[in-house]
Amino acid sequence: MKNITINLEKTIDNLRPKYEKFLSNLIRIPSPRGKESEAQNLVRKNMEALGLEIAEIYSRCDKESINLCGVVEGTERNTHRSLVLNAHCDVTPVDAPETWSHPPYSGKIEDGLIFGRGSVDDKAGIAVILSVAEAIKEQGFCLKGDLLIQSVIDDETSGYGSRALVDAGFNGDGVIICDGTWPWRIIHAHLGQLFINVRIKGEPVAACVESKGCNPIYIALEFITKLRKLFEQFNKNHPNFESIQNPFFCNVGSLHSGEWHGSVPAYAELKIQ
Repeated sequence: MKNITINLEKTIDNLRPKYEKFLSNLIRIPSPRGKESEAQNLVRKNMEALGLEIAEIYSRCDKESINLCGVVEGTERNTHRSLVLNAHCDVTPVDAPETWSHPPYSGKIEDGLIFGRGSVDDKAGIAVILSVAEAIKEQGFCLKGDLLIQSVIDDETSGYGSRALVDAGFNGDGVIICDGTWPWRIIHAHLGQLFINVRIKGEPVAACVESKGCNPIYIALEFITKLRKLFEQFNKNHPNFESIQNPFFCNVGSLHSGEWHGSVPAYAELKIQ
């Protein structure tokens, strides 16, 4: 077993330049929600080159929502356990690209670093699990159970990508999710998340008589202040979840209101995670 591990590590290390280039190319393809197919097609081509048996499952009602599962078949798959290696191809939207030191989708390799949206979370995860699959095949290892290599979407929004594969029967006895995080850290407990949209109705009037209206922005600010105090109390009462300190969080990701500064807005909308 020791020799097998050493040989596998050496092979993966030898494959590093290839997958650094693959990762750089993958980063150059923007893949926010609704525009994932081009990036997933690149992943599929790599899976095909490895000779994997590939399934393509959609998680939404559009042609962009591709989820991939490549299978390395085990020699005794009916009697031995399977393992899933899972990573996601979708990325979060880019905010203020002019503030970035490198363009968000540059994929530039400089001083041992790769720059671009998704370079860690989580296109690097895809590069890692594909390199593992190639190393296993290159070494000629015969796995007794199936190894499932999954590249999914919708991770940043709903989790429906992984769910779509599970619902289609592409599950395993064990799962390792190679998602972007700090080096040498394994996440063994995960917080649940909710996405909440809040719409506050105002009473629009002209700016010069704003005291006669009701400004939803002021209500939104009061609402946010109370919400933050509530979550501070949650964390005070429940300081830890597994090893996670201050497990309750509340992030107001966007606040939109009004069309121009000459009137009190008719509404305010908040998007919260």
